[in-house]
Parts: sequence; C-alpha cells; structure tokens
Amino acid sequence: MTAVVLLLTTASAQAAQHYACADANGEITLAFDYDAAAAEPFGHVEIQLTDDFGISTDPGHEDHSGEFVSAHYAGEDFIGAELRAKDADGKVSGLPAMQIRLVTVSEGANMLVTGGVSVGGGGIWTVTCTVSD
Repeated sequence: MTAVVLLLTTASAQAAQHYACADANGEITLAFDYDAAAAEPFGHVEIQLTDDFGISTDPGHEDHSGEFVSAHYAGEDFIGAELRAKDADGKVSGLPAMQIRLVTVSEGANMLVTGGVSVGGGGIWTVTCTVSD
C-alpha cells in the first residue's frame, strides 16, 4: 500500500490532534489534523487508496486537485467533514469528493475511534483511527 506522508507545519502551538485512519483490508488510509477550537477544525486532510488515487486539501501536495473542506460537523463524540473541489475557474463541484463521519467510544482508559469514509465515485469504507496530540 502506498504510504501517506503527512507533513505538519504549524506556525504556532495548537491543541490539534492528529488522526491516522485505515480500513481492515488496507484499501484506504486517511489522515488529518483536528482542532475543535479552530474556525476550520479539519486541517491537512489526505486520503490514499491502494490504486494510487489520492485526495489532499494541501495545495502543495501532488494529490491536490482543488479539494477543500466545505462543511464540518461536530457533536458529542462525533466529528465529520465534507470535501468538495474547485475547478480552475473557481467553480465548486456539486457532489462531495469525500465525506468523513467518525464516532468515539470509550470505556475507562480504552478509546475507539471508528466510522465511515466515502469517496465520490470510489466507494465507502469503514475505518478505525488512532489519535495523537
């Protein structure tokens, strides 16, 4: 599987958490930063599929094709985002390029972050994530 490399460049210290997610079959990886206090809480969103198809919200990344976080959601133990793309003329696509929906379940010192990732025209996957500061 092609490894996803995520370079974090942060100008100031933030309370962002890094999420690294993958499905059980090794078909998809997802990585992003999440800072609940930020106006745009999802940062550096990247996915990689085994067939070398990838999406990135980082304009400097080779897989960036105008994707950006168009909407984000948060609730108790739930986060989600929708990515859309802009074409060369700045027109926003009608359908999402990707959607993320994750829930957190915990018991004592144990925590599980899991959910679904859908890629427009590509499919939907169940992922499990690790979270780090």
